[in-house]
Amino acid sequence: MSIKIEIPQMIFSFKKDELHNIPNRSGIYIIFGCNDDVLYVGKAKELRGRVKEHFAGTTSLKDVANNFYEVSGFFCDDDSIYVFQKSLITK
Repeated sequence: MSIKIEIPQMIFSFKKDELHNIPNRSGIYIIFGCNDDVLYVGKAKELRGRVKEHFAGTTSLKDVANNFYEVSGFFCDDDSIYVFQKSLITK
């Protein structure tokens, strides 16, 4: 089961073959499936490394890694990460 959330404006958005371009900053990332379904909402102090972990098989999200279309997100400081992630998940 997946949910849809409305995202006002993404600061970054990368397709499968562009993951190496994700900036290594702190922020929130959203992994979308082919039908714009939200597969996962995550937070990271270092976005590039964290997102790459999902697709290297080092996390328990193998289904997400196999079915994703795009990774999008926002940059935010460490203090805002938890609040912003929680507000996205509850939508």
